[in-house]
Amino acid sequence: ALLIGSLGGPHLKECALLAERAGRPELTSDLLLAAWEHAPLDGELAARLRRKTGDRFPDGLAPVLAELDARRGEPPNVAYFQRLAQSRDTARLERLIHGELARNPSSLFWLTQAVALAKSEGLWTFMADALATARPAWPGHLAPVFDVLAADGAFFGGDLERAASLYATSLAQLELSETRARLALTRLGLGDKAEAIQLLREVVTARPWHATLLLALYDLHTGAAHERTTLPGTVAVLLYSYNKAAELDATLASLAASQLDAWGSSQLVLLLNGCTDASAQVAAAWHERLGSRLSTTELPTNVGAPAARNWLLTLPEARKAQWVCYLDDDVELPSDWLGRLGAAARRMPNASAWGCRVTDHARPQLIQAVDYHLRYPGPPPTDADLASTRPNPFELSKVHVQSLDFGQFAYLRPCVSVTGCCHLFRRETLEASGGFRIHLSPSQYDDLEHDLRLNAEGGFIAYQGHLAVGHKKRSGKASLTGRTQHGNALGNLYKLMSMHSPAEVAETIARDTARLEQDLQNKLEQLGL
Repeated sequence: ALLIGSLGGPHLKECALLAERAGRPELTSDLLLAAWEHAPLDGELAARLRRKTGDRFPDGLAPVLAELDARRGEPPNVAYFQRLAQSRDTARLERLIHGELARNPSSLFWLTQAVALAKSEGLWTFMADALATARPAWPGHLAPVFDVLAADGAFFGGDLERAASLYATSLAQLELSETRARLALTRLGLGDKAEAIQLLREVVTARPWHATLLLALYDLHTGAAHERTTLPGTVAVLLYSYNKAAELDATLASLAASQLDAWGSSQLVLLLNGCTDASAQVAAAWHERLGSRLSTTELPTNVGAPAARNWLLTLPEARKAQWVCYLDDDVELPSDWLGRLGAAARRMPNASAWGCRVTDHARPQLIQAVDYHLRYPGPPPTDADLASTRPNPFELSKVHVQSLDFGQFAYLRPCVSVTGCCHLFRRETLEASGGFRIHLSPSQYDDLEHDLRLNAEGGFIAYQGHLAVGHKKRSGKASLTGRTQHGNALGNLYKLMSMHSPAEVAETIARDTARLEQDLQNKLEQLGL
């Protein structure tokens, strides 16, 4: 569990339970403390930590936990709030929480809701106002908690200098490793690589179980965090689109503005998948600007994502290329994106495919995808149960959804799968694999299924976390789909689980675990830890 990721409150609580079952009391306590550091307004967890009176915790922590324990609990009459939260009505939630906190600034419940809403929706001014409203009603020994929350708001609000100052102030009052880690990542954002490395080394020395930060530290130490490399040979950048003219236009603009020529020879190929909107006009306008660099194929109907990917691979531009990179039609790319993928391919040449970190374009503090690993929530079944809606109930790791993007997932390592919105392959690998399965049309899980096949054949996927791609497919309220789309996703999930046996998935998990262990051991040795 810690190999997959070593952060996020719920995940760390689960790891603490595993450590307790394994008879590791010191590790159990440290994992619980780390879980609270990720959610420092969690009164229930504070109460749980208070009961561990014999453990060594940082000086000054006891009164903080006691205060949170005393103020925990849900106030009466929160039914309206719960209805608004369920409907994700952000504007009304903001007004309601603001009013309740103004009336009762000492309420842990309403302060917690204010911080949660601000972090999920990027409402940093609202968060600052909520903290300023509540702080006078809380005793002074809670100052480190208020400082670290204010620092988070400053970090994502773009004021890194203020964030660094607040993290340092909090750290001076209460020595917490997570605060030190965030200070390290903030100093890195300010260009102070040496201090960032030193601070991260201190965190990993104190918490040798912190695999996630160890990976980030290693890449900073070795220079992998800053590498960009030309891919040897030509690259076919393949896009398919269905009735998303505005998003397609922005994606092509992002591609045109990126440093394509700096990182190899590339050709852009667009398939209009039965579009009935203005996508053809968008494509024609970009032909005027890009000339022969962009070629377009139009289909009379939408054949779905897997068939579109396969179709693109048969086109002459793709057949002549050594590399194929599939892009979604609603992404925003940094200028060096292709160089970042080239660096990953050079560092991990034996991978079957390469992918990236994906963030929410509208709310970049939210992470949509990082390196995916598989797990079973319980013992693996002996055989698939086709009568169940989840015939082979493996799960994808989702530690990243429990944390905002401070840069802690900026590392390079092997995994089972990456998201398909930016997916690099050698063309020969794609052809040998048999392409994407049209069973999973029109969309959902076809890229994951292909990655699982590559793993079953003994391969693996490389995750390049130093490349962050903004994805305009929203999470939250804007991502809610209708019954048809939801039904299609459930049906494709059933098919996906039916296409891979429990024995095959268990073997993939075992190989992935062995790779992660070896990768981490090598990096520990090179860091001298």
